[in-house]
Amino acid sequence: MSAAGRTAPLGVLLLALALGIGGCGEGDPLQSRLHRAQRDYWQARRDQERLDIYPGRALAEECLARYAALAAANPLSALPDSVGDSEAVAVKLARVGSMAAQGAASIYWELGQRETAVALLQAELRDDLPLGSLVERRLRVTLAGYLRESGRPAEALDVYASLLHPLRAGLEPGDAAYPDAELLALPPQMVELARAHGDPRLLEATGELLADYFGRLAADYTGREPGYQGLLVWTDMATRLGRWKDAEDALTHLAADYPAREPWRAELRRARLLADHLGQPAACEAILRRWSEGDDHAASVAAGMELVRFLLARDRLAEVAPELALLRARVSGREERAELLYLRGRYEARRGAWDVARQRWGEAAAEMPYTGFGMRSQLAVAQIWADRHEPRFAARALERLYEACRRNARNAPGSELADVSLGLEAKADSLLGTLPATDATVSALRARRHPARDDS
Repeated sequence: MSAAGRTAPLGVLLLALALGIGGCGEGDPLQSRLHRAQRDYWQARRDQERLDIYPGRALAEECLARYAALAAANPLSALPDSVGDSEAVAVKLARVGSMAAQGAASIYWELGQRETAVALLQAELRDDLPLGSLVERRLRVTLAGYLRESGRPAEALDVYASLLHPLRAGLEPGDAAYPDAELLALPPQMVELARAHGDPRLLEATGELLADYFGRLAADYTGREPGYQGLLVWTDMATRLGRWKDAEDALTHLAADYPAREPWRAELRRARLLADHLGQPAACEAILRRWSEGDDHAASVAAGMELVRFLLARDRLAEVAPELALLRARVSGREERAELLYLRGRYEARRGAWDVARQRWGEAAAEMPYTGFGMRSQLAVAQIWADRHEPRFAARALERLYEACRRNARNAPGSELADVSLGLEAKADSLLGTLPATDATVSALRARRHPARDDS
C-alpha cells in the first residue's frame, strides 16, 4: 500500500478522537449502532494495515467490502441540511461512514481504479463541512491529491478552495475552516499546483481567490494569531505571484496591527518592495532612515545595513561613508560585524580601492566563514584574485568557500543557509572554470571538484 493508505499511531489516536470513540451507551439504539460502526471501522483499518505487510488482492477486496458496507450504511447524505450539534450521534455515524469511504478510495486507488476512488470521495463533499477539521481536511486533501495526479489541476484547486470559502469570524480550533497552521499550509500548495499547470488564467484565478481569502482573514482575525500568520503567508504568496501591491498592503497591516511582533521586520521588507517593484525609492529611503535612527538596537542596525545597500545600488557613495561609521559604532555581535565588513568591502570596491576591499572581505570570511556574508566575502576575494591574474590565490579562496558550502549542506540540509551555499557553490564553479588549468593549484582543485570516473 502507498503512504496515503497508512496512518501513524498518533494519527490513529486523533482519528479515534474525531470519530468520538468511547462512552457509547448500549441502551440507546443509535448509540449501539455507532458502537458497532466504530468497531467495524477499526477492524477494516486493521485489515488495511495487514495489507502493508501481506499485500494481496483477496485481502484488499475483503477490506474494501468492509469499508464499502460502512460507507453505504452511514452516508453523509443522511445528515440534515443544517447540522446543529457537531457531536450528535448522527454526525459521529456520518464521520465513520466518511472515513470508511476514504479507506475504500485508498484501496481503489492502489488497485488502479482511480476514477472510482475519485467519484467515491467526491460523493462525500458538502458545502457546510459538518464532520470537523480532521475528517473534512483529510477527505479534501486526499481528493485534491488524487485529482492532481489524474491531471485535473483546476478541479483539485476547487477542492482546496472548499476549505477556504467557509471562513468567517468566530471560528474556533476544531472547526474545519479554522485558519490554523494546517489550513494555512494549503495556499502555498495551491500556488505551486497552479504554477505547474502552466495556464496563466488558472494562476490568475488562484491569485484572486487567495487575495479574497486572506483579505477576509486579516479583517476577521485582526490582532489574533491566525490573522498574523495569515498575513505572513499571504506576503510570501503575493510575492511569488508578482502581486507586489498586495504584498505591500499585507506588510503594512503586519506592522500596524501587531506592534509587539517586531514590526520593523515587516517595514524593512515593505521598503524593499517599494524600491524594487513599486517604483517608490523615496518612500523606501524614508522608512529605512526612520528605523535606522530609532532606539531599538536590532531595528536600527538592520535598517542601517539596508540603507547602505540602498545607497550603494544608486551610486550615492558620498552618503555611504557616514552611514558605515554609524554602523561601526552600533554593531555588537559577530554576525552583525561580518555583514558590516562585507558592506564595507563593497563600498571600497565601488571606490576602486581593491586592496582595502579584499582586506575587509577577508576579515568577514575569517570571522564568520560559514555564514552567508562570510561565504559571499570569500567569493568576492576569489574574484579579485582572478581579476588580478593570480589564479593560485583565487583557487585557494574558492577551496575555503567550497569547504564552507559542504559543511552547511552536511549540517543543515534543506535549510535556507544550505540553499544559499548551493547557489554560491554554483557561482564558485563558474569562476573556477575561468581560471587557467595550467596553474597547479587550479588543476588540483578542479580534480577534487570533478574527479575522473573509472569507466574500466
